[in-house]
Amino acid sequence: MKSPPLFVSRTLVRRVLTAAALSLGLGAAQQAEAVPHCPAGLWLSQGSCCEVGSEYVPSKNQCMPVRAERRCVAGHLDDCVAAGRDLETRGASGASYSAELYRYACEEGYAPACRGLASLYYRGLGLERDEARGRVLYEESCDGGDAVGCTVLAKLLLEEGQDTFRALDLLTQACHRGDLDACEFYGRRISGDPEHFAESAHYLERACEGGRGNSCRNLVELERRHQSLAPEREHALLELACKASDGEACMQLGDALKRDPVRAAELFGKACGAGVTRACERIASTHVEPPRSASREP
Repeated sequence: MKSPPLFVSRTLVRRVLTAAALSLGLGAAQQAEAVPHCPAGLWLSQGSCCEVGSEYVPSKNQCMPVRAERRCVAGHLDDCVAAGRDLETRGASGASYSAELYRYACEEGYAPACRGLASLYYRGLGLERDEARGRVLYEESCDGGDAVGCTVLAKLLLEEGQDTFRALDLLTQACHRGDLDACEFYGRRISGDPEHFAESAHYLERACEGGRGNSCRNLVELERRHQSLAPEREHALLELACKASDGEACMQLGDALKRDPVRAAELFGKACGAGVTRACERIASTHVEPPRSASREP
């Protein structure tokens, strides 16, 4: 017997997803129609004129943005992932429906959805735990161009002690595709080998420039070990790390600027707020009085 045409199976999937949405109380998508009596740029939704991307919700008596679940059923695959991530937090029924959203988008060729489905299989969330199936899906995600999927796959290989060479290659691919976590992880992974100093510094700096404060601080430590860190360079990197809310970097910068007690106290305060308890103790040692408001002459 021949398999039904692909478009039939996709139609069936959409029907299943729509039915699941109804069972969760998410409602069905309302088809918007342009009509002459709606102003330009507005659409008719259940008798009301709404902006494009929104629909009339009777219970709220107003036009509201169309939910991601509904946009997914309409074929917007990025919304399938957005809706799936939200549904994962709603218990077993939500996780089960998120799996169907991920599966649908993955089968349509959207790589991040394959990663979402792989994660559910690995955690046994909404699905029976199946790490082998999860591994296959992470492979599909990475092969489909999903940078984060490549990073996750590389970390799994390293944790299992399998094919270290391929794992490191996947990390560099993921970094160049834009995943800063891959840049940082790879830079730290090879930082212990003096022969890879320049390469390690390159990847850590890439992550640092992307806003990863921990990478900036790791770069400081790496260059200190190789005695190639000028004071100006150290200051600039710690500033970047502190701006990225790295509390340890704020504290180190505060120690370096003790000659400026006002600035040091500000940095210690930021580090303290980030959970660095040693910085909380240092605030008192700066002896900085809080600014006083100007008094008025009687």
